[in-house]
Amino acid sequence: MIKNAVRTAASQWTTNESEKPSSLDAAERILENELTELEVEERLSLACEKAPITDDVLLGLRKTYNRIAAEFKEIADLEKAEVVALGGLYVIGTERHESRRIDNQLRGRGARQGDPGATRFFLSLNDSIFRIFGGDQIKKMMNMMSFTSSDDTPLESGLLSQSLEEAQKKVENYFYSVRKNVFDYDDVMDTQRQIVYTLRRRALLDTDESLLETMREFSDRNMEDFVNGHVNPQKDIKEWNLDKLAENVGLFCELLKETITEDKLKKIAEDEGFEGIARFMRSEGQVALDKKCSMIEEVGPRLTGLVSRQILLMQLDNFWQQHLKNMDFLKTGVTLRAYGQKKPVG
Repeated sequence: MIKNAVRTAASQWTTNESEKPSSLDAAERILENELTELEVEERLSLACEKAPITDDVLLGLRKTYNRIAAEFKEIADLEKAEVVALGGLYVIGTERHESRRIDNQLRGRGARQGDPGATRFFLSLNDSIFRIFGGDQIKKMMNMMSFTSSDDTPLESGLLSQSLEEAQKKVENYFYSVRKNVFDYDDVMDTQRQIVYTLRRRALLDTDESLLETMREFSDRNMEDFVNGHVNPQKDIKEWNLDKLAENVGLFCELLKETITEDKLKKIAEDEGFEGIARFMRSEGQVALDKKCSMIEEVGPRLTGLVSRQILLMQLDNFWQQHLKNMDFLKTGVTLRAYGQKKPVG
């Protein structure tokens, strides 16, 4: 499309015989070079600017552009003179925006660059901005002051304008607080995102030895989570859920079924307490990891690193997707906490 425009512009707008060869040659050279539309658009942009250039192709296009611009300027100047003679642009607004900035931008259309113009807004006391921020009180005030007895008679009062300004300020402050909260929530998500991306980079770029250390670190964390989820050190040992701990760990890893049993956990709890159980669980997790690595190496040499990398990436992606779903669900709770005058982020 852009290339066709180049050829059409060069052929139609170079009426001067001395300029035709250079302009047509410029267009043909662009077309013959088999340039992409993005490259052609970039050259046209350079040709339409006023920066000094030495390229013959761009110089030819610039001459063509200047002739087109000159003809359109004549037409635009005539239309502008007609509009100015009529008093300029008159902008009529049928309502006021929630933001004063938008209203001021609309007013600016009526007197841009010093041209004559005017603006006028018409709105009802039933508009949303009045209705939300004290429209009923303003109606009562107008009736008490007997400004008008007819609903069809337009009101023009500095008091109304001032009330509208106050309503707009309230709306702007509300949206400002909303945007501020959005940034706070985004900071929380960004912190979590950086942690996940750091782990993914480690999974992608680390050596097999470093990756194995990462797996050992995760193994220790998993064992600690199991212990913290089933054992409360503040309670008596008889109330510890050691049977559930042994059962769930066995479901988590088949290799731990025989080594982590309820009887063994009870004996360690009586002898060493909570710290002993945590230490025992971490140790058995490392042993199970070493056994698993040996089983993988028997299938193929240096296969452990590849499998560990694949599992780590897959688990990170799955947990991150689930975390994002949980965050969407959490939004409802965040709103309720905000209604309860509690800061959701903290």
